[in-house]
Amino acid sequence: MRVCSWVLTAGRKILAFLLVTGPITLAGSGREDVFKNFISWTTNGGSVISTGDPGAFDDTRVEEPTVIQKGAKAYVFYVAWNSSYAGSIGVASGESLASLKKNPTPVLTASGSGWDRAYVSGPRVFFDNGTYYLYYFGSANSAAEFEAPPSSLGVATSTDLIHWTKYASNPILTPGSAGWDSQTLYRPFVLKWKRTYYLFYNASDGRNERIGYATAPTPLGPWSKYKSNPVMDIGSAGAWDSQRIGDPWIIRFSNAWIMFYYGGSSSGNPSMGLAYSTDLNSWTRYPPNPLSINGFTGRDIRPSVIQFGSRWLMMFDNGVSYGKSGCAIFAADGARIR
Repeated sequence: MRVCSWVLTAGRKILAFLLVTGPITLAGSGREDVFKNFISWTTNGGSVISTGDPGAFDDTRVEEPTVIQKGAKAYVFYVAWNSSYAGSIGVASGESLASLKKNPTPVLTASGSGWDRAYVSGPRVFFDNGTYYLYYFGSANSAAEFEAPPSSLGVATSTDLIHWTKYASNPILTPGSAGWDSQTLYRPFVLKWKRTYYLFYNASDGRNERIGYATAPTPLGPWSKYKSNPVMDIGSAGAWDSQRIGDPWIIRFSNAWIMFYYGGSSSGNPSMGLAYSTDLNSWTRYPPNPLSINGFTGRDIRPSVIQFGSRWLMMFDNGVSYGKSGCAIFAADGARIR
């Protein structure tokens, strides 16, 4: 088995890409046919993507990557922050991850007015019946901080992955009046199962983050929150994910649903975990969580995974520090998954 990864040097916030080949199975939780090898990661390497020049839309931070394949090319969408805390969404593309080229301008920006006039963030792209859907979260709060609350979810559509039109009826999902998702809604992830669309998201009540979902008959909605949300709760007291879990990414594999997510506690750095489900409602954590990624001791390991050709492609971001830190993407080969 071989893994290719993109990593940042110590002291910076990074995006990293891991290319995984070989079988993917789970061990130790009653579903040995599902995961098995996503346990230990080793990364090192050279730069692939970095923040932009001073004054560019992405001159301060790049994070929260998501990847989609179109033909022979990979399109990597990411959140771009400038020094004024104006969050936008950029894209880099290429036929190989070693030759990704940034689009010179963001593909989605904050609106001039309304619910997402301060920033847009957390892109996830979904393809259905000839149309690409870019789901994101945004806010009208222009406070001098990254991803200032409260935030809601929106969507934009495209046919070429470069030119996007925001849905006129945005936002498509808003915080609840009380309870687990009463303050902010974060990173949406959409999948289709049978004739129903599922929109997973993580949300905060101002203290903890949990994962829930909403369903709809079309990719644009209308969306109805699942009555038994959240479907993934925080871990028990003292656990690595006892304060927050989020950024769900879900794939269908071996007759099961596999969720990659990030989690954290008040006393440790967030990391990456795995869970599986047979019905999208009840999720079982992978017992050895969190996953180990050697060389990553910073914050926010938030993965996304697709099958790129005959290989699995995983990418994630990793923040060694918050604030106006430099960011870059680096590459490596030779990591081993046991």
